Amino acid sequence: MRAPVRALALALAASTALAALAARAPDGSVATANAAPSASTPAAPAPSTAATPAAPTSPASTTPPGSRPAARAARRSGPAPIVFFWSSPGQADADARPALLAAIDAAAAPHGARVLDLSPRPAAPPDTAARVARAVAAYDGMRFGEAIGELDVAAAAVAEHGAAGLGRDALVDLYLYRALSKIEAGDEAGAWNDFVRAATIDPARILDPARFRPTAVKSFTRAVKEVSARAPITLAIEAPVGSRIHLDGRPIGRDRAREILQPGEHYIAVERPAAPAFARAITLAGAVTLVVPDDAARAPSEADLRRRALRLGAAAALVVALSRQDGVPVVELRSLERGGAALRGAVRLGPSPAADARDLRQAVDRALGELDDAGASRADLAGSGPSAPPPRWYKNRWLWLAIGAAGALVAVSPFLLDSGGPSSVEATLPTGALDP
Repeated sequence: MRAPVRALALALAASTALAALAARAPDGSVATANAAPSASTPAAPAPSTAATPAAPTSPASTTPPGSRPAARAARRSGPAPIVFFWSSPGQADADARPALLAAIDAAAAPHGARVLDLSPRPAAPPDTAARVARAVAAYDGMRFGEAIGELDVAAAAVAEHGAAGLGRDALVDLYLYRALSKIEAGDEAGAWNDFVRAATIDPARILDPARFRPTAVKSFTRAVKEVSARAPITLAIEAPVGSRIHLDGRPIGRDRAREILQPGEHYIAVERPAAPAFARAITLAGAVTLVVPDDAARAPSEADLRRRALRLGAAAALVVALSRQDGVPVVELRSLERGGAALRGAVRLGPSPAADARDLRQAVDRALGELDDAGASRADLAGSGPSAPPPRWYKNRWLWLAIGAAGALVAVSPFLLDSGGPSSVEATLPTGALDP
């Protein structure tokens, strides 16, 4: 019977070792439930309370309302919340951004919250006006090639940006001085085309004889007569609510505009409130209605903001976004929670920036206080994300115990089935083999 017992013991020991390996955590520790502390490991000493007297607590009724944000921040342990601010690259939103950000910073500071501005920046305006001024100086200095080079670059920028950053007089000067420089360079045809462009933009422009040569005044006067002989054309522009429309370097309206123009080249620039500026160079040959698309910029998705907040180690996230509702600017506050984004407030911006900043500061302070009182945590922030993967089947200790028990049963089954009688097969050894 010793052989069956030995085999059974070895099989049980092997199954126990397999189960222990399966229960071992990825970091090398063994996962045990309600494990008692080891005798060889001394227990951590309990913190002493005799040397540190308990801080006196004051009644809730004596806590002034203004100290609540500080008290909430003191109660918070672990990572601090984060506030994401977003506004579009539109000019109107860009103008309002500094005051709004200052109000958010002031509200977030007592809560220990970090403010991160995710707003895309508007494109920098071109330096067309400075380039035209340099070209005029080059012409006055009789550096006609340099003047043509500067004005060629300026003309390309005007076509791309709709003459943004230039007034009508500067726009006329661009083509007028390029025409004069081309005359000096011997390009008569190119000079005439630029005289016509200048006359189309402002047919009422009168050149000062003391500033320009008589030949230049004569050429421009002839171009004005040719342009004025053409039948006028109506240009209508429809832009998103809150836009500002510029035509040939001058403002002509906000959302809707209609102009009677001379046929030829014209330049349109529209500052949209929630989108980058719209620009178009157009050659009019008949009545045109130009519809400017909204193209409102989109805020980052909720999933992107969640990932960013978790990557930054935030305990909670509040999203403060400036948007437009029927042309009215509205700042919405949403917290990222387990079930999705929850609306925490909204502020409609009005004509008073100071009042808007005050209202937004109060709304952000109130929203962060609600998150503090609700005990928002990283578990809530990541709650709507992908769930944790189920445990691997090969890490189940009960499975390996069952496999070990089955292996033990198979190992001892030949001995258990043996009746214990004499074997029918006997090994014999010839006696002669024992002789020396």
